Amino acid sequence: MMSSIAGCAMDRGIRQKFFLVVLLVFLLYLPAFSDNPADSVVKAFPMNVFQDSVSYTLYVNETPLISGTFDWRQDGSFTSEYTLKMAGQEVSSQMEISVDSAGYWDSITMQTPQAEVSAVIQGDSIRINAGGMSSTMALRPRTVLFENYTPALMTHAVLAYDEELGGKQTFPLFIVPAVIMDANLERLETVQKQAAGKLQEFTKYRYGLPGVDVILWVDADKKFCYADVPAQHAAYVREGYEVLMASEESDSLLSQPKYNVTVDSNVMIPMRDGIGLAADIYRPDAEGSFPVILVRTPYKKELNEIQGMFFARRGYVYTVQDCRGRFSSPGEWQPFFDEPKDGYDTIEWLALQSWSNGKVGMIGGSYLGWVQWWAAGENPPHLATIIPNVAPPDPYYNIPYEYGAFFTLGAIWWADILESEA
Repeated sequence: MMSSIAGCAMDRGIRQKFFLVVLLVFLLYLPAFSDNPADSVVKAFPMNVFQDSVSYTLYVNETPLISGTFDWRQDGSFTSEYTLKMAGQEVSSQMEISVDSAGYWDSITMQTPQAEVSAVIQGDSIRINAGGMSSTMALRPRTVLFENYTPALMTHAVLAYDEELGGKQTFPLFIVPAVIMDANLERLETVQKQAAGKLQEFTKYRYGLPGVDVILWVDADKKFCYADVPAQHAAYVREGYEVLMASEESDSLLSQPKYNVTVDSNVMIPMRDGIGLAADIYRPDAEGSFPVILVRTPYKKELNEIQGMFFARRGYVYTVQDCRGRFSSPGEWQPFFDEPKDGYDTIEWLALQSWSNGKVGMIGGSYLGWVQWWAAGENPPHLATIIPNVAPPDPYYNIPYEYGAFFTLGAIWWADILESEA
């Protein structure tokens, strides 16, 4: 009996040791048993579930701002490139997404105007390298990809969406190249539209990104066709699908974009001391007189071209002027001091032009709002309205002085922006 008990105990000991050895081997070789060769237990949503290739355009206020192309291949690998053109400047970026043999992305490389940026999966983490700096974040299961100027990747969320479940579904989103946040997707309606030369069926989704909603249209194959961003007056449009941009309903009280636009660049508007300050004037390409919108800026007038085109299409003359001593305007840059009289002289000159109906309004934020108050204080006869936004109330009580104390941080930050012409 004692021998039998001892034998059983020995058998149990051997079985336990054998079990521990097997468990150890299993744990050591667990990555090899994973169907993800990236050696990660946590898996992002796969990329080899789709194939597409096309050109697209990003419009802001109906003006084309970015043009790009992408190629999403059958194995899941992805390349894209886009070019942004604005204010007489042009910058380009490229992105490449590499995948492993199972179709999961394992590295993303972006060539940006500043530097190369990369994101590489290492185990259950993502290693970010940008501008010589490195950081690591945890990879979350079934993470889908998003990049601001690559609308094709919105399809990644549509593919991850459970159509049978429906409703609003939340998922982790990797905003390339450096942020993981929650987003949500909700299927809306299915509509039929004539596009790309044929009648097609489109499904709409509300794509809830951090801070903004996108109304995404995909065709029957789930290919991105149109993505409207109402809060930013922006729209991504697949080549050949521009007809989807047409507004289905228009408010009768709103000015409609019915004019072509003429642009007069670097018009030198005379000041009372004989100097001329440079302005770009966006006008409806039509006979007649129109109300005038004036923006005066120290930050480079060309940066307002999108707004200029927007208002001119709707029947306004939009004038944006470099303040004295800034960019195309000669003279000495003295913040605050010259703005009252320069604003008055600009308003009155605009009111007398043949394309002006004599009414001038001003709009803008921060310093662009400040100049409105200073001009209004001179009581120009033809100033009909001002719309200043977030304009500091007084240089001695807000910036550059804070109740008599020099506001060092704010003043240096602003001076750096002006000095670097950023």
